[in-house]
Amino acid sequence: MDNFTTWKGVVYLSAEDDTTAQQICNVIDTADFQYLEEFALAKRIEHEKQLDARKILAGVTCTTTTDDLTWGSTHVVFKLVFSDGKIWVARVPYTPLNGTKLHQYLVEMTTEKAALETLRRRTFIPVPQIFGQDLAVINGSRFGFPFTLMSWLPGSTLSGAVATHVPETHLLHIAKQMAHILSQLQNVIFDEPGRLWCGRRPSDPPMVIPVILHANSAPFPPKNSVDWFSIATGIEVKMSTDEEDENDEEDEEDDIEEPYHPFDPKGLLLASLIGDRVHGPFPLCHMELHHQNILFDDECNITGVLGWRHAEAVPLERLAICQEYLHSPGDRNDDIVLLFREMTRSCLQETDDEEKHSWEWMGVEDPLPRLASYFASPRAEQLGSLLQSS
Repeated sequence: MDNFTTWKGVVYLSAEDDTTAQQICNVIDTADFQYLEEFALAKRIEHEKQLDARKILAGVTCTTTTDDLTWGSTHVVFKLVFSDGKIWVARVPYTPLNGTKLHQYLVEMTTEKAALETLRRRTFIPVPQIFGQDLAVINGSRFGFPFTLMSWLPGSTLSGAVATHVPETHLLHIAKQMAHILSQLQNVIFDEPGRLWCGRRPSDPPMVIPVILHANSAPFPPKNSVDWFSIATGIEVKMSTDEEDENDEEDEEDDIEEPYHPFDPKGLLLASLIGDRVHGPFPLCHMELHHQNILFDDECNITGVLGWRHAEAVPLERLAICQEYLHSPGDRNDDIVLLFREMTRSCLQETDDEEKHSWEWMGVEDPLPRLASYFASPRAEQLGSLLQSS
């Protein structure tokens, strides 16, 4: 398909702005790729021994192909080709990192690894496997930049939004796959919002850590959906006090019914939230699920979902807000975006209904609202507008 983009070479950097091209060239010119290859080979040997202790990678070498690379708004990605045919990739930030930005980035690298390990264990979403990371840039790294080694996934990204860059005849096929991804994410749940952490051992279960990395930061970690959206939108909303909660335990929905005017930003925010889900559970959310982070093959099958650096456990309402489904009334492409969104909602509803029937068959009742009941609803539309304007 003509709308697919694939791996590019340094010659294509001329199409980028001067700053981006210079920063990527700086990585290529100054990074110690011999160290990267040695690091990757050591991790490969370590990984193979975990799979089969008897396996020995005798004579296998690793080469970085700096002529065959790709990049996004913040990272450049290199292919690491092993002499036995195995391919990994190295993702390297090319934008300057220092001080608070560097600390934040290193935290994101660690929590991304936890999110990907959790997804690989608990879902069938095609995500890359992380084999190693170099976080030693603070104390000086031979490579010169922090980096993450990951499995290479086949496929290409689209050059624009899904709804407008694939034939309409393929939209339902993609909508079913997107719904399957969102449905799986809504079932990876936690008791509180935050980033994931898996501890020091791979076998450690994931736990949520209260890391606040929103642009509108606050001196406290969010404990519920009202806190989370108050921080994310910059709209200060107060929950009822603990004493009030004790006196009104029968209806948790009262927790977010503050006497705000319905057209006041605070009133709009509270009206957009699901009262029964204010205290969770909180599903894992990609946060940037759009065409630049989704790989497709030539038949529009999703072969990989990338870019989990900002993933976190969030209120269900945030999982329903996806950039691929945001529409602009009056835009010439608005109708096709709405069609794609409705296709996805319908597929989500089918999946939710199937799960509900399975629970009923097992005698299990799930009283909490599911994603399909909120996805593409007027409340979700309103909440998306508040987040966009923040």
